Amino acid sequence: MKPGKKSQLRFGVTTERNQTENVDNGRLTFSAAMEHTIRERVKLHFGFDHRALTDDLNDKETNSNLVSIGADIQATDKLQFSVKREQNLGDCRSDLSHPDHRWPRLIR
Repeated sequence: MKPGKKSQLRFGVTTERNQTENVDNGRLTFSAAMEHTIRERVKLHFGFDHRALTDDLNDKETNSNLVSIGADIQATDKLQFSVKREQNLGDCRSDLSHPDHRWPRLIR
């Protein structure tokens, strides 16, 4: 969706299922993200993911929430910087598919 001239919203739902002799689990993910262009060369990103993991084999359920924020900066035509921060709002050890990440990245 485009709520504004310089903004874009995305929503998603994903379901996964793993069923073998040793594993019987599923994960449901709800995602929402917003991208906003400040200037032609500066974009901001905001996101939220909720994951619900059910382990039927061990009768266990794990829920996690991840918030992310980032920026893409096109410094020159050949040089782009990207900075991103992700934060798990719960115990990050409870869902290792949503660990906390902190890193600035040089893309080009």
